[in-house]
Amino acid sequence: MVERLKKSKLALWILPLVSAISLIILSYISIIQIESLKKQVDKIYFGNYVQVNYLYQCDLLLKDNIILIQKKRYSKIKKNNKLIKKFWNYYKNSYKTKKEREVIKKIDKIISKTTKHIIKKYYLLSISKIQKLIKYETEVAFLERKRFLKKYNQMQTTLFYIIGFILIITVVITIIVSYINFKKETKLQNLIKKYKLDSITDG
Repeated sequence: MVERLKKSKLALWILPLVSAISLIILSYISIIQIESLKKQVDKIYFGNYVQVNYLYQCDLLLKDNIILIQKKRYSKIKKNNKLIKKFWNYYKNSYKTKKEREVIKKIDKIISKTTKHIIKKYYLLSISKIQKLIKYETEVAFLERKRFLKKYNQMQTTLFYIIGFILIITVVITIIVSYINFKKETKLQNLIKKYKLDSITDG
């Protein structure tokens, strides 16, 4: 009986300890996963700036071509036009929503016309469209990251509350089990004393 009491005492301390260790491991894994998700979104965010960089290159080359038209350096303009097509295609072929695709399709026609004909007004029109796209891409990237960070902070807060709640439950259960065991132990010790006393006084 005493041996059984010792085992139940040991179990009383082992179970909460195992629960606490499991909870810490689970929390650590969850935090790592959330951090990994944040890094992934940051990559996507900076990936959007890679697209913006393609647009910047197009913008610079288009502006350069306006200056070259005045200088009548047509061979250089043709080289620039090839680069404009190249950078524009990189941007155009990146991931876009259906709505964005419709806008890009219209701008693509303007860019195509601009790179075929050496006319200043086409270059000016292309520059205007490219600059609008730069502004749009920058704003979208910024807003998307802001939205994610808000969700990320909510996820962290929720995780913190869940861990806190589980810890409180673990402590409460430990206290209840301890109290029940204490009562049983007291009752058992009283019975042992009674039996000892009865064995001395009996007969």
